[in-house]
Formats: sequence, C-alpha cells, structure tokens
Amino acid sequence: VDRLERFKKERAALEDFDTAAKIKDSLGQVYSALVAFKESENMMRDAAAREDYEQASKLKLERDARRDAAIRKLTEVEEKWVGREVKDLSISTINDESFVSRRSAHSTQNFDGRDRS
Repeated sequence: VDRLERFKKERAALEDFDTAAKIKDSLGQVYSALVAFKESENMMRDAAAREDYEQASKLKLERDARRDAAIRKLTEVEEKWVGREVKDLSISTINDESFVSRRSAHSTQNFDGRDRS
C-alpha cells in the first residue's frame, strides 16, 4: 500500500492528475477490503472472548476469506499501477524524466536508427 501511495503522489507531482485520481480510487477499494477484513477479525475475537466458539469459528472462515480478498485486490491494484508498463505516451508520461531516462538507458540506438555504441 505504501508503494501505491508513493506512486500516486509521484503522479500528482508530475501533474498527471488523471492517473493519480485513478490510483486513489483503486486504493479506496483496497482500503475497503482491508476494513472488511479487520471488522471480521474483531467480531471473531469478540465471539471468542464471550466463549461463543461456534460463532468464532464461522467468523474465522469469514475473516480468512476477507483477508484473501484483500490480498487479491491489493495484488491486482499493484500489478495495474506499480508493475505496469506505460502503453500510451501522454504529456504527463513525456514530462516524467524518470520514465524517459529508464527508456533511454535501455536503448543503444539513436532516433535515426544508427547504433550509439
């Protein structure tokens, strides 16, 4: 989640507000899944404290399912935003010097196709 928060702030700093807003929305989905997981965990602990072990067992299954859902959502969002390659060159991408320097470091040819080595 920290990596996504940093990426969102980087995009906003580069004035890529559309992407920052989309990341913020995606993070909201992750946070909602994490809150649901935590609520189930708290209810499970409360049931166990009351010695309602049958209910605690049911809530444990719910908690585990919600934890798995939260992990899947986080993984999906990270793959979408942090692990993605830029497929379209927007003005924000062009202005992103780190993107340009990463790309140019991998290229051994000039723009006219001649080898720079």
